Amino acid sequence: MTYFCVSDLHGYYDVLIDTLNKHGFDETNDNHTLIVIGDMVDRGPQNKELIEYIYKLHQSNKAIVLLGNHDFFLLEFLRGNFGRTNFNFKRNGHKITIEHLLGHSFEEKEEYTDEQDKLNEMYPYLKGFLESLDPYYELKDYVFVHGGVNSELPNWKEDTLRNFIWTRQYDHLPLPGKTLVVGHTPAFYVRTIDEGIDVDDEVKFSKEHPEYFEIHHKDNVIHIDGGVYYSGIINVLKLEI
Repeated sequence: MTYFCVSDLHGYYDVLIDTLNKHGFDETNDNHTLIVIGDMVDRGPQNKELIEYIYKLHQSNKAIVLLGNHDFFLLEFLRGNFGRTNFNFKRNGHKITIEHLLGHSFEEKEEYTDEQDKLNEMYPYLKGFLESLDPYYELKDYVFVHGGVNSELPNWKEDTLRNFIWTRQYDHLPLPGKTLVVGHTPAFYVRTIDEGIDVDDEVKFSKEHPEYFEIHHKDNVIHIDGGVYYSGIINVLKLEI
């Protein structure tokens, strides 16, 4: 089986399709499976199209989809938990997703019950789909997770949902006997931290040093987030397992 692993898609549907085509992913091939390691939405221009595409693959057993922190923002909105909605609108590009799904813009306010009800009416599958997503996936010697795994716990699998989707793997030790495939932290950050490089302008840096955004292997951890919203890059890790 060939697994095509991607993460942090952030609504860049055209980039995803183009990249998957270049890497030979064929959704009609019984030996091809897509693994989405979180963050389907926010910041990008085609959140609706991307969600619908991933959901279609998931329903046909062609995609394993894991929960990311941005996916959790959308789930909380659909649940009517608006405590951090305006913060996510301002800081995390989340308003773009809600407007794409609704098909129109709206003003910020304290409660978004009307928008929540409309989304649940328009996309009756979406809340259940997001609620069904696991925070990690284990496949033989590999563990796929959006944020990271705390290997210092007696049982890493019993960590909190927040830690799985929010932690940054470079803050943790490797997981003995396993190779971790993670997103959440763009690969170039890990490289620049290792090399002591201070990046002030990610867009400019991505144009001058695109190699820094490629998949990064370090200490049995594979960082695959290409930072698409400033680099235009979605990395694909192909694994034959």
